[in-house]
Amino acid sequence: MTAPTPYSQRARRAFLKYVESRFTPQEGIAFLGGSVAAGTARDGSDADGVVVLDNDGPAFGSRVKKVVDDIPLDIAIYNRKGLQRRFNHEFRSADPYVLNTIADGEVLTNRRSPAIRSLKRRARDMLDQGAPDLSRAQTRREQVEITELTERLAHAETGAEKRFLGTLLTPKLARFHLRQNNQWIGTHQKLLERLKRFAPAYAKTLDHALFDGLGQKSDPAPMIKIVHQTLAPVGGLTRRAPPVIDKVPTDTPPQESAPKSAANPPANPPRPQPGKG
Repeated sequence: MTAPTPYSQRARRAFLKYVESRFTPQEGIAFLGGSVAAGTARDGSDADGVVVLDNDGPAFGSRVKKVVDDIPLDIAIYNRKGLQRRFNHEFRSADPYVLNTIADGEVLTNRRSPAIRSLKRRARDMLDQGAPDLSRAQTRREQVEITELTERLAHAETGAEKRFLGTLLTPKLARFHLRQNNQWIGTHQKLLERLKRFAPAYAKTLDHALFDGLGQKSDPAPMIKIVHQTLAPVGGLTRRAPPVIDKVPTDTPPQESAPKSAANPPANPPRPQPGKG
């Protein structure tokens, strides 16, 4: 087993220091998660965790972000009812941050509590069910958002605008692709990790479209192509796309169009208007 990084050890101490300063051992159970619990955290990483309070009052939940001993902390705090509500929300959204922290995280306080086994089993059972299907309403909403961004990308005039729209499209495409295949998603680094693990070829293509296509060449065609591929299983774009989107093939590299000239007139030249000219 690889030894924890020095930063992981410092972050673990900072997390425990804050929890012990705010809660007595009898008040709740602290779970440390993420890269700090795994011992792989790098400088600047957050110490992520969850504190479950031992009370049966009305559903309660809060998020604390603090810096302790130069370590950024990100701690979710719930009572029992609040935790169950959070579990249900994460299951529906397929984004299991707290579920993963409870199921796989390290218990740092109140380690003899009989509630630990129950909490971990409940979280693990929900994770083992797998991510739920996207509802028709959720699918439609994602299609509309992706279509609108793609249309804006197709008509963008500057490289900066294209790159900005590409950075908005990329996580949406990643999440949609994972959800369509009943996979858990995540935010930021966790989303990227899950995409690379489940669909490495797709992740590589998406990376190429963003960094090489848009970043280096200001060419939206590779990104538009992967949009078509991603939405194809659910019927494609949500409305008739403008020609600049439709002309991008889905399975062959985009070809440069011939310049318009007298030798290459438009296929449908404008008709003269009655009474004009």
